[in-house]
Amino acid sequence: MSMDVDPRLAELAQRATSDPDKHLPNLLGIGAPKSATTWLSNVLDAHPQVFMPTRKELNALHYENFADRFDEYPAYFSGCGDELIRCDFSVRYMASPRAHLHAKTVIPHTRIVAILRDPVSQIQSHYWHLLRQNFHQAVPLVTRPSVLEAIEQYPDLLLEPALYAKHLKRWFAEFPVDQFFIRCHEDVTERRQATLDELAQFLGIDTFESTHLVAAGKRNARQGVQPKSEKARRIYSRLYTWIARGPYLWIKKWAGMAVADRLKDLLQVRRVMEQLFFRPAYPELSAGEKAAIVALVRGDVLELERMLGRPLQHWLRVNQDKAMHE
Repeated sequence: MSMDVDPRLAELAQRATSDPDKHLPNLLGIGAPKSATTWLSNVLDAHPQVFMPTRKELNALHYENFADRFDEYPAYFSGCGDELIRCDFSVRYMASPRAHLHAKTVIPHTRIVAILRDPVSQIQSHYWHLLRQNFHQAVPLVTRPSVLEAIEQYPDLLLEPALYAKHLKRWFAEFPVDQFFIRCHEDVTERRQATLDELAQFLGIDTFESTHLVAAGKRNARQGVQPKSEKARRIYSRLYTWIARGPYLWIKKWAGMAVADRLKDLLQVRRVMEQLFFRPAYPELSAGEKAAIVALVRGDVLELERMLGRPLQHWLRVNQDKAMHE
């Protein structure tokens, strides 16, 4: 499905580019969710030649009204000095129906980074992450859907982000292949330093040092958790809805997203709630659940294998080893 780009965007981007006091990103991190992207964002942030906004997940290029809100975008990079790289890392971009078009119009020469995780583990991890957010519903969840029920009820949230080939085709249609750096989750877990060396070469920056990894390790990464009990989940679901639709929404509306996020981080709302209602890790999927997910993603994985020229059929094995949770 083709989409029209607001004709104002090209002129707005040209004005921003010609203004020495305004900066636009020259690196996009587009996904995938729950694929070590928070870790990679932290590593990039620790590098002295990379500028990262204080907030990950800007999602600006995803907005339908991006042209109306365009001035917000360079404002996120107002603190940039002489860093070579300015990065917008928003995992929603890969599956977004419009982010690739907005990026092509506004920052056509940007480099693009993506980490792809085997879809079964990605969907499993994303399921528990979305459960903490009530699957973005406006009311608390009365009962917890199973993974397969959630895929059926919320396919745009849970299945679509795991269909990498489908979405990368749109990006490949707009940008030359040499502007992409695409690696798999196992590259990060099994050959971490080599992958970072390749990334540094791709970006044209100095090698990532051990100090950058140490600094990144001190930042909060999103670990897999599950409710302590069904009762704990129901209480959390109601409390989360009240906070998200009440105080947080009010502060965001009247003081702005940045203030709301800083206050949330200052009060450590997420950490406190997870300590009260959740415990580490989450249960393994059953063989039947894995087989059902594999059936849903098989065609996309085989197409991705062809696109990247890399064997990926191990992603389709039902009895694969449990992947590291993010």
